[in-house]
Amino acid sequence: MYVRTIDVPVGLGSWLGEQPAPQINWCQMRQNIANVARAEEQNWTAPNGQKLLESHPGRLQALTNYWAAVPVSNPAASAVQSAVDNPNFPWSAAFICFVMRSAGVQPVHGFQFGSKHITYIVGALRNRENSDRNRPFWLLDQIEIQNEATPEPGDLICFNRCVPDPTQPPCDGQPGRRTTHSYTNLRNRFWPVTNQNQQATGSSHCALVVGTTLIGNQQFAETIGGNEQNSVRIRHVLLNQNGGIDNPQANHIFGMIKIIAC
Repeated sequence: MYVRTIDVPVGLGSWLGEQPAPQINWCQMRQNIANVARAEEQNWTAPNGQKLLESHPGRLQALTNYWAAVPVSNPAASAVQSAVDNPNFPWSAAFICFVMRSAGVQPVHGFQFGSKHITYIVGALRNRENSDRNRPFWLLDQIEIQNEATPEPGDLICFNRCVPDPTQPPCDGQPGRRTTHSYTNLRNRFWPVTNQNQQATGSSHCALVVGTTLIGNQQFAETIGGNEQNSVRIRHVLLNQNGGIDNPQANHIFGMIKIIAC
């Protein structure tokens, strides 16, 4: 359903590396990812149900662990504390990397670990454009996630986020501009042969799907994301009658990273 027909020039897949991915039960991996995310969310929840914030001294070790999962990062507590004190130093992608590594996902499986969501978003786009089923993290577009693909545990819902900008009108409660990512514009920037090794850049946000839940008479995908209001939180994304994401554009959702192996 998700394979795009393309001509792959010789050498285009060299960025993938030479080692084949080890055999994995991807259906079990889905649950591993969801279980780690749920455990982390609980660790950020006080016994009275209140959420702990990143400034809480008891969360410093967790943040240190998250940054240790990101390549070329300094997991030292002093460096993490500096990041916590800096509102322009978000840790939501580091949280995703920690969950993936803890569940057993490795770079050879096609998840591009990085300190920004765009790193693994573009990695998933390249996996798909290369029709590489050994690297089963594939990016789907806005139409597919509404009409064809059901969010499942381990998948990642990807959002256009508000980037602070004092010259702009309010965006998510503060002056800013919203990013305008789409599958097409990301493909145009990062897939062509001339751009195959180009570093992915741009702001985004992703949250891990951990299951579905019924609220009233409506079905929702349940997600867990890091650095959401300075904590790790559960959010709900409305699903339509087909099981796809309802009206993704209205919710600033531009795509989803799907584990196609299960």
